[in-house]
Order: sequence, then C-alpha cells, then structure tokens
Amino acid sequence: MKIKFLPLIAALFTVTPFVTSCLDNDEVVIDYGSETSITSFQLGTLKIDRIGKDKDGKDSAYVDTIDCSKYLFTIDQTARTIENKDSLPMGVHLDKVIISSITADTEIIGYEKNGQDTTWVSTDSIDFTVTPDHQLNFRVYTYDFRKGTQYKVKINRHEQDPDSISWKDFGDMRFGNAVIKQKAIFANNALFVFGEYADGKPAFYYADVQGGKPAQWKEVNLSSSINKWDSYSATLWGDNIYLKDSDKKIISVNTKNPDNVNGPWSGINISQFIGNGSVTDKNKKTFDCLFAIQNTGNPTYGYIKDGSFTPDPASDKARIPEDQPLFSVTEPMAHNNSLSQTIVLSFNNRKTEADTCALVFHRLSSDSIWSEFEANQSNGCPNMKDIVMFPYDGKLYAFGGKDEKRRKKANEAFETFYISSDHGRTWQKAPEKQTLQKGFDKYAQRYDESQEGSFSCTVDNAKGNNFIWVIWKNGEVTRGRINRLGFTPKW
Repeated sequence: MKIKFLPLIAALFTVTPFVTSCLDNDEVVIDYGSETSITSFQLGTLKIDRIGKDKDGKDSAYVDTIDCSKYLFTIDQTARTIENKDSLPMGVHLDKVIISSITADTEIIGYEKNGQDTTWVSTDSIDFTVTPDHQLNFRVYTYDFRKGTQYKVKINRHEQDPDSISWKDFGDMRFGNAVIKQKAIFANNALFVFGEYADGKPAFYYADVQGGKPAQWKEVNLSSSINKWDSYSATLWGDNIYLKDSDKKIISVNTKNPDNVNGPWSGINISQFIGNGSVTDKNKKTFDCLFAIQNTGNPTYGYIKDGSFTPDPASDKARIPEDQPLFSVTEPMAHNNSLSQTIVLSFNNRKTEADTCALVFHRLSSDSIWSEFEANQSNGCPNMKDIVMFPYDGKLYAFGGKDEKRRKKANEAFETFYISSDHGRTWQKAPEKQTLQKGFDKYAQRYDESQEGSFSCTVDNAKGNNFIWVIWKNGEVTRGRINRLGFTPKW
C-alpha cells in the first residue's frame, strides 16, 4: 500500500515525545534515527530526444528510451547528498524520472512532492524539473516513523551535445593590418601567427592564452635583416619555431621569449622545413630532430640536429613540395610505442586531372626515406585550397576552401572536416554533428578566397583545453571544441 501522507502518520506515532518536550518551552525537538541511511540509488529506463532521418533523408526528431541504470550515483553520507558523477546524455527527460532501485536501512523512503513527503515506490514517475538544478529531497523513515535526515538528490545532465562542436568568437582581436599567407602555431600557452602584409613585408604576431581566452595580439618588430620570409615554412620543434627567409637562411623564434627573433643564420641553407619527428640511427638510438629539405638543383631530404644537416639516402622520390604550407604530425604507432610515424599533408600542386586529392606523406622513425600514400576520390582527402591539417581527438582533421581539383561532388569552402583515423592513409567526412557549417558558417564569411592564406588554424591539445583556433586575416579569432572534450568530472 502506498502511504500518501507520511508526515501526518509520523506525527501520530511521535505525538507523546513532542508534547513532553513542549511542556517547558516552545522548542520542538525531533529525534532523528541513526538507522535512516540510503546506501544505493539507481535510475531505470528514461525517455530521450533523438534526431533521425525520415524517408526523405531529412532530419526528424523523435523520442526514444535509454537505460540509465549504468550511470552510477555517489552517496556522501556526511553531507547527505546523492548525485551522478557522469552526467546523463543531453536530451534525457527529467520530468518523468523512474528510479528503479533505492536501498536503505528501511523500506520506508519518502521524497518531497508539492511541499510534503510522499512514499517512494519503484514505479513512480518523479519530476526533477521542479527545481532549476534538478534536485529533490529524499529521506528514510524508521519503522516507528521517525524522520531521518534528508538527502539532497541531484541528477546531472549534459546541456550540450557531447559530440557537437561549440564555437566562440573573439571579434575584438585585431592585427595592425591584414595578414595573408598565414601559418599559425600554438605553443607554451600562446598563439603565434606568421604571415605577410599586402606589400610582401613579413608579419609576426603572438597572443598569450589563459583559460581558453586570448589576450590582444602583440606585433613583433623585426630587424632590417629580415625583410622577406617564407611564412608557410614556420615549424615548431621543442620550444623554438623555425622559418626560412628569401635566401633560404634559417630564422628562429623562442616561444618563451617571442619578442627576440634570431637570424638569419649563416651556414645551413634550407629550402623547406617538413616537420619535427624522430629518427632511429644505425646504432638503434632514437632521437628527436627537425626534418628538412635542401635544394641546390635536386632536393636532398634529411634532418637537422645539433646545428647540422644530415642527408637521407634516396628520399627524393617522395617529391614533398617546397613552396607551399606543410602540416605535419608525429604520432606513436599503436602496435609499438617505441616507433613513431610522421605524417605530412599539403596542397596538391601537380597538374594532371587525376590528382584530385591532397598530398599525404609518411615516414617511420626506423626508416630513412619518405613515402607517399596513394589516394583516390573515394578515400583521399580532397585537394582543398588553403588546406590545413591538425591532430585532434586522437585523429587527424583537415579542412579548407573549395576543392581545387575537379571531383564528382566538390566541397564548398569550409563545408566540413575530413577525418583520418589511420595516420592519414584514408579520409572520411566528419560526422554530421561536427560539420563546420553548423555554427561555424557565420565566422567563415571572413574567409577571402581571393587572397592566399587569408586564415590559419592550429590546436591546443593540452588536457582540459582541446581547443581549435582559427585566425582570420584581420586578426579576429574563432575558438572551437568538441563539447565532450571540455567536460570535467564533478569530483
């Protein structure tokens, strides 16, 4: 039998001690029983909003069910609180919550409804939306109907779709003048942007970032000896960013002291920096290095370490471009953590109609040569203008302007991400929730297709951050993140 009015019955059983207590003063003393604890709390099957496809392939909303019994609830017996550490998915209905099981010292468990306690049974449909924080009071009664101290039961639910990307705009960020041919790098809690002004002079800005919020850009004044550089060649290695000038001499920027730009150096001439990675030498010692190309008529591939360039044998068959942006990522191999693979992506500047995909190169740390992944329209990354690539969420992401090469179905500028889960070998369109056009298209209007490199992109993959940073030619900044990568545990 369901007891609808617990407070009334409890009062009848305890009337004698209450009268005795009130003989001498107006204070009412309630004797809380010690055996009134809740020891477990479990949800049942709840309703959830979903988005599916109708017969015409269009998005269609419907209501589904979800088993919430696996979402564990933490009980703090000192604070008398109960809540789930892992939030329920977005869209779960909290106005008709089924609590499938509560274990307590007695079977008499009440919850607050319309200002009074009513007995809980496992078939009850309870409305947790009556409070803004989805919190209700529960308590256990002793067998002689004495009240136990109340528990505050809170149900946490994600208010953002965990797999969608949320974008935020920093429209007050400004360069002194428009910057094109951009290359962006994130390092040591700062954004770095290298580029050119309209007159071809080099441009260099950086902005400190704290808590996901960038400070205003700072322009670095370059010495007269640096009057032109290849901004696309900017490559991070350790705490330094390396570029080459118009004479193929090396320029370096220490990310901890970016106002001090060093170079051009004499001694080593570099026609392209490929990226940072690892090499295993003939003595089976593995070390980090900066991959680069020298070109004195024929490209010579190799790496820089300890201030000198070491050539590799027979690597020129890879034909890595020397005159456009390269985006590289070094990742450990899943089957052997002692090996790493460096993946390089670039725009495909080859002239044949068959070349419809971007160029992707790779090299194992145990190898001495670069190889190229052969791609086709079904599994390759489209050859998008101003293409960029970055590591994110354990995968490789790429996006850019319109497809430069003719394809069966060409992409518009910034239409979607392309994602690779196999180190750049194959690429697929991002899930629908992560398409760039959803929420990003209003920012993408700043993209100027007529000016080369009118935007740049980099990532901060530090734990708790996981931000995608997009910098536009006027200095405005857009920040994105897959929502679940920003979720933090309640404890």
